[in-house]
Amino acid sequence: MGLTQDNIILFPKWREMLEEESLQALKEKRYGTALKKLNKLIEHKVEDVEIFTGKLICLMELGRLPEAQSLCEELLALKNENYLHYIHIYLTILLQTNQYELLMEEVQSLLEMEHLTPPEREQFLQLFSMSKKMKEESEEEEVNELLAKFNRAVGEGNIPLQWHYIDRLNKLGAEPENAVIEHLAAETIHPVIKTAIFQWLQAQQVTEPVRIHKFDKCKDFIPIKIERLDNNQDYKLIVKQFAHVEENNPTLFQVMKKLLYHFLYVLYPYSPSREHYSDIALALTSLGKKLLGIDTYHHGDQSATVSYYEDLIQYAETLYSSVIEE
Repeated sequence: MGLTQDNIILFPKWREMLEEESLQALKEKRYGTALKKLNKLIEHKVEDVEIFTGKLICLMELGRLPEAQSLCEELLALKNENYLHYIHIYLTILLQTNQYELLMEEVQSLLEMEHLTPPEREQFLQLFSMSKKMKEESEEEEVNELLAKFNRAVGEGNIPLQWHYIDRLNKLGAEPENAVIEHLAAETIHPVIKTAIFQWLQAQQVTEPVRIHKFDKCKDFIPIKIERLDNNQDYKLIVKQFAHVEENNPTLFQVMKKLLYHFLYVLYPYSPSREHYSDIALALTSLGKKLLGIDTYHHGDQSATVSYYEDLIQYAETLYSSVIEE
């Protein structure tokens, strides 16, 4: 908070002069001048509620809202008799900076306080209701803007931006539009984008079948009935196939796991045949060693199936890394 920077105590007349001058500057809306004088008072241990209130007003009027918020949070942390005075200022800052979620959390905590007067309780209830409405309106506006940006990114062929907008829409909990869902069946849409869209549908617990075209395959999937990628049994079972690698070469093991996840992500919600798990494990071993510069000499020819999966995994890695940065 910077309440004290030295041990010099102001002479009463000097303190009185600074207080009067800062108050006059505030009245005349000379907030920069007022702030300098208020800071001088605070530096010399003048910590009255009027002084800090004046500083908060100056910071807010000067557009320095992050500083005002930080100072307010420090003052609230003191939990003294001025708590409710500062909380009103704090809530105003949150409202002005569109931090509706945090504002609602603070108001919810305030409503649990027993000593609130009926007018105060009613005021906070109204503020909570208003914040909720504004949050919904703000999110709706953001969703519409993101959808427009996504469509523009599709038209421009900007795949990383497409993924970014879908990821953001998913995190906002937005409801997917049919126009977006239809991209799942379009051959021109990147496989990684289709995975992101499908995960969005899963998050929204979509129960209707959607058609997905990937790698010359076309099939209907019901999002809510498909195992989520973060709890994927294919991944767990294939990792078991090469679990022994971890003890001898933990670095190779981690590389193989990463390659596998990226491979399954690109395929999703399609999955490899279980009868090929061992071939995939061998392909991951070979590719992982190549990436780490380890000798990949094979005793005998590598099977066609292993070679196929090695090429496919490498291709999937290229697709994944071209869109998602880790």
